[in-house]
Amino acid sequence: MKTVGGNLKILTLNCWGLFVPFVCQKRRERMTAIAARLSEGEHDIVMLQEVWSQSDYEMLCKRITPAYAYTHYFHSNFIGSGTCVFSKYPIYETFYHRYPVNGHAHRIQHGDWYGGKGVGLCKIVYNGVRINLYVTHLHAEYSTSNDEYLAHRVVQAFDMSQFVKTTSETCDVVIAGGDFNSRPTDCGYSLLVTNASLKDAWLNQRETPSGGGETSDTPSNPFTCKKHLMDFPLGERLDYLMYRANASFSVDCARCYLTMGRVPREQFSYSDHEGVAAELEIKRNITAMGAEIDFEKRKEHLNRALRIVQSGFVQCKNERLYFAVYFVVACAVLAMLGFTSAPYGLAIVCGVLRVYFTLLMAYAAWVVLIIKPAEENALWNAKKDMSNLIAQEKLLSQF
Repeated sequence: MKTVGGNLKILTLNCWGLFVPFVCQKRRERMTAIAARLSEGEHDIVMLQEVWSQSDYEMLCKRITPAYAYTHYFHSNFIGSGTCVFSKYPIYETFYHRYPVNGHAHRIQHGDWYGGKGVGLCKIVYNGVRINLYVTHLHAEYSTSNDEYLAHRVVQAFDMSQFVKTTSETCDVVIAGGDFNSRPTDCGYSLLVTNASLKDAWLNQRETPSGGGETSDTPSNPFTCKKHLMDFPLGERLDYLMYRANASFSVDCARCYLTMGRVPREQFSYSDHEGVAAELEIKRNITAMGAEIDFEKRKEHLNRALRIVQSGFVQCKNERLYFAVYFVVACAVLAMLGFTSAPYGLAIVCGVLRVYFTLLMAYAAWVVLIIKPAEENALWNAKKDMSNLIAQEKLLSQF
């Protein structure tokens, strides 16, 4: 009889593959080192984030496909999602679900909006087990003291938890991983654990964890900003591997550990993040009933999320008002320039001002009429979905 399941080795790594000179250090050297390390085929499935350059992805495919016969990149928006999967086992179906909120278009320096972030799904067959593999990269937190993207990240985590829950009913095992940009105490993390019934591999492994599992801005990483260590001396745990077994199957985490830190014989690391790897023991268990939702805990975190989303909704309306003011000011300046003849020698300056305020007017109109209404609708819809889940609990309690 053919054995069903086995020991599956998973890896997730944020590659820090920004194609911006001076901002992303040693990208080519690091991507080459990542390809060399992955070509050893140590893991069965690899999930990567921040592979923004198509040339980097093609290089990875060329170098590591002898070890991983199956691969998929999730394209999205202007620069791509940055997420991809390499697998030794067949990927027979893929789908990308883009998040309804993705940061702000006018924050060009942050870039999340232009990546069109979402959650990618790969359906994989592993020794007779149907696996739904989910990979994501949630919106970054650019300021701990003034996190203007908190509501967006919470909505993204909630959206992912709903997507995982509603698309995993027919599979045997669920595996989710990536850079969640959320600490274990954050609302987004809690929504994924409670609403999608996922287990954190680091916390549920049989071995005793060594340290806190910090993956970002660790003191041993040469790319860590020293200023960040003042707030988080040991770094932060932002990257995760999570799992869940459905009925008739069981999954145990034998080991979860950090990997791909410093590049051998080099003075730099593979990335500004550490990799997270896990060894999962997957077995058929005909008596297993599958995971159940803890409704009380979920309700607690949903109420917390509702408060955050409401705050984000107010912030969105205020920003829409600000851009409306910019639009009015730009129109007024253009009208003034149009009815005023340029003083001698200042014709070029006036021409430049006309171009600048015309662009400002057009951009402000785009934000006021299209971008902000779309963001308001997405936040409003998330609030309704969360409220429906809370109401669902009251309804189910009557039966």
